[in-house]
Amino acid sequence: MMPNPKGEPDGAASDKVMKDFASKTWSDGAWKLGGGGATPWDAITYDVKSNLVFVGTGNAGPWNGKIRTGGKGDNLFAASIVALNPDTGEYVWHYQTTPRDDWDFDAVQHLMLADLPIDGKTQRVVMQANKNGFFYVLNAASGKLVSAEKFVRVDWAEKVDLKTGRPVESPTARYEHGTEQEQTPGALGGHNWQPMAFNPKEGLVYIPAQTLYMDYTDPKEFSFVPGAWNLGLGHSTLSPTRVQPTPFGELIAWDPVAKKARWKAAFAEPWRSGVLATAGGLVFHAAGHEFIAFDAATGKALWRYDVGAGAIAAASTYAINNEQYVALMVGFGGAGGMGGGEPRRDGRLLVFKLDGKVVPTPFPAPVVQPPLDLTQATPSKGNIVKGEALSNQYCVTCHNAGGYLPVLSRSPVILEPVGFKAIVIDGALKPHGMAPFRRFFNEVSAEDLRAYLLSQAKKPVPAAAPQMTHGT
Repeated sequence: MMPNPKGEPDGAASDKVMKDFASKTWSDGAWKLGGGGATPWDAITYDVKSNLVFVGTGNAGPWNGKIRTGGKGDNLFAASIVALNPDTGEYVWHYQTTPRDDWDFDAVQHLMLADLPIDGKTQRVVMQANKNGFFYVLNAASGKLVSAEKFVRVDWAEKVDLKTGRPVESPTARYEHGTEQEQTPGALGGHNWQPMAFNPKEGLVYIPAQTLYMDYTDPKEFSFVPGAWNLGLGHSTLSPTRVQPTPFGELIAWDPVAKKARWKAAFAEPWRSGVLATAGGLVFHAAGHEFIAFDAATGKALWRYDVGAGAIAAASTYAINNEQYVALMVGFGGAGGMGGGEPRRDGRLLVFKLDGKVVPTPFPAPVVQPPLDLTQATPSKGNIVKGEALSNQYCVTCHNAGGYLPVLSRSPVILEPVGFKAIVIDGALKPHGMAPFRRFFNEVSAEDLRAYLLSQAKKPVPAAAPQMTHGT
């Protein structure tokens, strides 16, 4: 959903709109080296009434707009909701939620269609609780903005101007101008990919929202590395001893007509499952190891069940012989793999019905990776600051942020340099999935990384989801 870097046609239905419209919003920059992005990796919705396909597009890369396109242009159609003709693929309309996005504010979240009473008449609308913290209501046929209100705390913009459809950005929001701040939403968003749900009787949209914080800063220097995660972010200079707000989660019952929340339920866990709403007036949502049924109108918790592990996705419901069932997958992965200190558990499908009698066997106790005995470590003379930058660029996506692989600061391979080099540079564990990083690391940079990981090994294991900082 972005122009060809060389300005050439692709032979696609989008060629004309890319040439006549989108290409003008992209200036020279690192996106031409292999950045770009703007992929529709989640939300694609077909509306039978308007006969349109709605596509939510991702952010562009590098994240830093100054590096990506010289700080110029809106960078269409990144971070946008785009309507297409399903028969031809041709462009119909678009709305860009975050022009020239600097913060990883994808617009791929769930796109929901509904008929709502607005301004005295029924309108067919498409709705989205965006990563950037605003809840958007758009006319489905024309793309005209109906409303855009904050559903969580938002630091980057004061409001959305309904006349222009553009956000009114906060003066310090663009770190590319040399400012730096701790802000929310961060890159994980006020709402991510976990699905919303809608109750047409109550007229409420149920949002699995979250409030997390992130530091954004402009790098002192940047060089594009092919094949790497090129964010264009610098090392945070904010005080590491500052008192930081505690991240938290909410289930928000949002009234898109009144443009405000009717009720909220708060959770200690920011990252949770999606939502299921039923015609029986229930809303099912999982947080931590709890599966909860709420009253759809009031938000009162009516039922709770300890599922023993994190929920992987939203619950689903079905009926067999007129008996209703609710199913939930738990274990590790998806929403259940982003809990910070959550251990890996085997997957389990739990199915519930009224008067169900089966009691599942408890999960076995998790094997916790103990802290390293650092008295056995070979001291490192590597540069810890450089090592942190390398870790953020190459390692955290797999080894920290999602918890899918061993946490490197708890791995004994960091205790001595020879084995560490054999894995990182020479590919000793390639048969097990750990590719060699010799095209990114030399012996000096590998030792910088080891020095940083040894410094992290001195810190206690987090008991809950970690606060997100730049590059994670």
